[in-house]
Amino acid sequence: MEAVSFYGPPGTGKTETLVRVSRSLLEAQHKVCFVSYTKAAADECSNRIGNNKAGRTLHSLAYRLANISRAAVVSTGKLQTFGEYMGIPCGTEAEDGEGDAYLACIHLARAQLRRVDEVYDRFGRPGTYERFKAFSASYISWKEAYGLVDFSDMIERAMKTNWHLWFDTLIVDEAQDLSPVQWKFIDKMSPQLTKIIIAGDDDQAIFEWSGADPHGMASFDDRFNATRNVLSQSHRVPKAQFKLADSVIKRVSKRVPKEYRPTPEAGKVQRGGGIWDLAFREGEYVLCRDKFKMFEMEQAAIQQGVNYRMDGARGLRQRPFGVAMGIWNKLFVEEKDISKAELDKMMTALDDKGKRLLMERNFAALKKRGWAVSIPMPTKALEYFAHTRVSDDKPPVVFSTIHGAKGKEADNVTIYTSASQRVLDAYEHNPDAEHRLYYVGVTRSRKQLSIVDGVKSYEV
Repeated sequence: MEAVSFYGPPGTGKTETLVRVSRSLLEAQHKVCFVSYTKAAADECSNRIGNNKAGRTLHSLAYRLANISRAAVVSTGKLQTFGEYMGIPCGTEAEDGEGDAYLACIHLARAQLRRVDEVYDRFGRPGTYERFKAFSASYISWKEAYGLVDFSDMIERAMKTNWHLWFDTLIVDEAQDLSPVQWKFIDKMSPQLTKIIIAGDDDQAIFEWSGADPHGMASFDDRFNATRNVLSQSHRVPKAQFKLADSVIKRVSKRVPKEYRPTPEAGKVQRGGGIWDLAFREGEYVLCRDKFKMFEMEQAAIQQGVNYRMDGARGLRQRPFGVAMGIWNKLFVEEKDISKAELDKMMTALDDKGKRLLMERNFAALKKRGWAVSIPMPTKALEYFAHTRVSDDKPPVVFSTIHGAKGKEADNVTIYTSASQRVLDAYEHNPDAEHRLYYVGVTRSRKQLSIVDGVKSYEV
């Protein structure tokens, strides 16, 4: 079997390289399975390859190989029912929810092939150990009693099942995000394959907290004597950002060294100031260490009357009343037509009289009545929308965690380096994870990078 690896530093066109390789293999009559980390990424690659059946996630591949029925898959609704039975809510996706924290711990242990109690200690010991043990035992019993399968089970069942692959070439994108159990799954497939191609960048392995093995690619190279390729030209990172990023990533104690070139542009890195001094720019990405810090940044944006959006969280603009405000402005300020879907969204946010006027299509009366009366919202939102005209005509400032910005880029990027005590504790245990994270953050910028420090900041 032939094994090949591609290491793609930021902006070097890793996915485009894989798409090109996939096309040539398909033209040579290879049967290709293209695996990516998310369904959206797999679908996009399938479309670019020109074969809509080639792409999938590793979990969906395991699902098919283990012949699992859709009805057996653990869903959010089923988890919520289990949580109600246990008296420990889960499946709510509430941040720091007790049951969801227990589930994350369980899945992390299984992904990393480690003992659950060991991971629980390293995970920050959410809730109490007694409740965690009871929850874990009951979760296993509940799945067995109802014949249910979760995402971890899919991989584990596929590992225990005998099957014959319908493809001879496996291509794995974002390989730095694979967990130990997923690498083991790939190893099991290898005897039936003529070629395995992996691509990723161990320097951008920032999902270790969810099970990713940052050294998995290097181990793959060693196990299969893979031909290693390093893409050497970034089409995104200018010189100033490259120099800073290089100083950050070289702090990592164990990594595959890579030589790559920045773009010809000089770029710009500036430091200083605080979040209340920032002058936000249209289309700028503002990256924070965690969601709590995103909300700190949001307060500064609200105070300045900035049109903004939050990735991975709901800001004022993304709540029903904020969506309605955007539609209101489109209809009454910009005097543009709105779609039925927009009309329905606006309807859900109006008060009773506003709903009646909208149903009657009495737009003149609704406009005269005014948005402040017709769209119920908190006082903070009233004050914000009173001096900020939200519109989709201009790109908003985007607030995101650094994790959420993986794979994205912008001309102007600001990084807020303030961290919580929990992050600092994790840094003491595993500083390399933090170095990789800020390397990813620094390399999102195409033109200008601003570093803003706060309390308990990481030193970029």
